[in-house]
Amino acid sequence: PVVLIVEGFLLFYDEQLADMLDLKVWMKSSYETCLLRRHKRGKGSRKKSVETSEAWFRELVWSHYERYRGRQLSNAADALHLDGEAERHEVLDHCLERCHKLLESRRPKTGVVLQPRESLKRRRDDGDERSTRGARGRYR
Repeated sequence: PVVLIVEGFLLFYDEQLADMLDLKVWMKSSYETCLLRRHKRGKGSRKKSVETSEAWFRELVWSHYERYRGRQLSNAADALHLDGEAERHEVLDHCLERCHKLLESRRPKTGVVLQPRESLKRRRDDGDERSTRGARGRYR
C-alpha cells in the first residue's frame, strides 16, 4: 500500500480535496501552541522573536483558521480528532492505530500482513534498530 501524508491548516477547506482523503486527522491546539510551532518551523523566523511574528500569525493565519474552522470540520466530519497539546507519542499512537485499521480493512484476503506498531522499527542484520520515519517525518 501507498500512504501519502498531507498537512495544512486549511487542508479541509475544499470539499473535493477533503473527499479524496481516506483518513483525516484534526489536531486541535491552542493559539499559543500553534504560534510557537509556526514560529519554530518558519524560514528565517528563528532570527526573529515570537513577538515579531505574532501580529502576522494572529491577523493572517489564526484569523483564517477561525473563519474557516466550521467549513473544514463539516468537510471532514469523519476526521479523527486529537488533542494537539498531548504528548507526541500519544498523538502518534492514535494516528498509527487508525491508519492500521484502515489499511487492514482494505487488505486483500491474501497478501501482505500488516504488523503492529512495534514492527515499525526495522532491524538490520546486526540487530541495530532504525526508525522508518525520515527526517521530515518528525512530529512538530
